[in-house]
Amino acid sequence: MKVSILAIFITFLSVCYSLATETIRGDDVISLVESWSEKNGESLTVDINSRRLYPNCSTSLKVEPRYTGDFNTLKIICDDPANPWKINVRTQKNLSVQDTSSNNDTIIVAATSIPRGKILQIDDVTTQISIKSTAGQHFSNVKDVIGSKTRRPINAGQVVKPQYLERLWLIEKDQTVILVTQSDRIQVEALGKALEDGNIGDRIRVENIKSGDKLLGLVKSRKKIEIISKIK
Repeated sequence: MKVSILAIFITFLSVCYSLATETIRGDDVISLVESWSEKNGESLTVDINSRRLYPNCSTSLKVEPRYTGDFNTLKIICDDPANPWKINVRTQKNLSVQDTSSNNDTIIVAATSIPRGKILQIDDVTTQISIKSTAGQHFSNVKDVIGSKTRRPINAGQVVKPQYLERLWLIEKDQTVILVTQSDRIQVEALGKALEDGNIGDRIRVENIKSGDKLLGLVKSRKKIEIISKIK
C-alpha cells in the first residue's frame, strides 16, 4: 500500500514538472509581441494575464495581424507539427509613450500608493521632470492614464509604465449592441452581441442575435457597431 501511494506521489510530481517545463507563460507572449511590435515600428502592450499558461511549442512562435494593416488584434501562431495552435490577443497602442534616455523628460508618476485594480483619477498621479532618467518607457501626458485600471500596485513616486495599466473597453465581450447596416440612404438596425472587446475605431466580431450570423463590425459608439462584412 505504501509503495502504491509513493508511486502515485512520484507520478503526480512528474506531471507537475512536465506542466511547468512544457508550457508557455503569458509574460512570454507579452515579450514576444512587444519585440515584434518594435521591429514593425509600433509600441504595443498586450491585454492578457502574464501568469496564464499556454501549450508548449517546439517551433518558434509567429506573430501577425489578424486583419491586414490592423494591429488591434494579433494572431500568435504555433506551427508545431505534433500540436499546432493559435490564439488571438488584443493590443493597446501606447500613446505619448517616450523613451527617457533624452534630457529633461516629463514623466507621469504615482502621487500616492495605488493598489491593483484602481481606476486612476487626476489626484492619483503627478508629473515629474527627469534628467537622463533610466525609467524606460513612460507616459508624458496625464490624460493618457486617467481612467485606466492598474494591473499591479504602484508605489508613491514610482513611474507609471504602460505595462502597469489595463485598457478599459467601450464595448465589452458579451455586451448587447446595436448592429447598423448602411446601404445607400437606408439604415437597418438589429440587436447583436459583441464577441470581443473593442473601443471606437476597432474592428470586432459580433453576432446577430436573431439570425445567429457572425459578422465583422466597426465600433462607432458605446452601443453601435457598423457592420463591415459577414464572417464565413
